[in-house]
Amino acid sequence: VLIRHYLGFAELGIYSVAAGIVDMLQMASNLVGSLLLVKLSDMKDDIQRWELMKKLFIVFLLLLGTANLGFVLLGKPLLGLMYGKSFIPVYPVYLWLIPASFGLSFGSMFNTYLWSKGFPLICVLLPLIALLVNIGLNLFLIPALGIRGASLSTSIAYVLWFVMILLYEQKISGNTMLRHLMPRTKDFSAVLRSLWTTV
Repeated sequence: VLIRHYLGFAELGIYSVAAGIVDMLQMASNLVGSLLLVKLSDMKDDIQRWELMKKLFIVFLLLLGTANLGFVLLGKPLLGLMYGKSFIPVYPVYLWLIPASFGLSFGSMFNTYLWSKGFPLICVLLPLIALLVNIGLNLFLIPALGIRGASLSTSIAYVLWFVMILLYEQKISGNTMLRHLMPRTKDFSAVLRSLWTTV
C-alpha cells in the first residue's frame, strides 16, 4: 500500500517480484517448521531442542547463502530470461532484501520453537513489533530512498524479529541458550557430512 502510495504501480510490481523470491526461499523453512513443531513438542529437554535448532540453523544458513549467492551472480540474466528486460530492475531491489530472506526464514523457524513451548503470547507480540517497525521505517525510507527504502525497511524488520526471539529466549533460559546454539566449526563439518551422505 505504501509503495503504491509513494511510488506507483510499476515500482509495486518490481517490489512484488523481489518479495516473491523471498517468499519462495521461506517456503522451505515453513515446511520444515510444520514438521519441527511436532518434534520439538515431544522434547522435554531444552538442550536437545537447542542442539536440533542449531543443526537446522546451519542447514538453512548454507541453503540461503547458496541461493542468495547464486542470485547475486546470475540474477540479472535469469530475471531477463524469465520475466523480460523490464523486470531487470528487480535485481538491485532484491539485493536489499537479502537480509530479509535470512531474517524471515530464521524468524519463522525459531518462532516455531516458541510455539512448541506452549505458544506464549510473545509469539504474537514480537511479529507485531516487527510489523510496526516495518511500517514506521517505510514511512521514512520510501520517500527518502524509493523502492530500495521499502526493501531496507523489510530487511531491518525481519532481522529484528529474529534477533528479538533470540534475546527473549536467551533471557528466559537464564542466559544459557546462546552458548548451546552458537555454531562451531565442528558443527558445520558434521552438518556438511550429513548432507553429503544424504545426497
